[in-house]
Amino acid sequence: MRWIVFFFLTISYQLINAHVDASNTSQPYFKICDHEISDLLRYQCTNEKVYEFIQTHFYISPSSSSNTGSGDLVLSFTINEKGKATNPIIVKGLSEDINQAALDIVYKLPKFIPGKVNGKNSATEYIINLNLILR
Repeated sequence: MRWIVFFFLTISYQLINAHVDASNTSQPYFKICDHEISDLLRYQCTNEKVYEFIQTHFYISPSSSSNTGSGDLVLSFTINEKGKATNPIIVKGLSEDINQAALDIVYKLPKFIPGKVNGKNSATEYIINLNLILR
């Protein structure tokens, strides 16, 4: 049996319209994190939920040539003005199978409450650094 273990190194975000005053912005978050009382707590909750989602839904076929090994994978994607994760890009990849699984998982992410700039929905770039260990 093969296990895939993930360790997030970092998750970061950047509003696409980054030239605006940061005090008038908010980052995207999952609706399930709406109960948190501050932007920071919603951000932390959302990162935890993204981590859980990827761990639960990341799948590589048992017939894949990528059966063992480890490495870092850096994945970038946009959360658009409607809260949908789009435009995934592998910034630093591993094997073709693992890269494709990472791209596929982005489209499966639940919808976000979009980030805002000056009270208006704004696209936001997310970058996830993963350390993967395949056994």
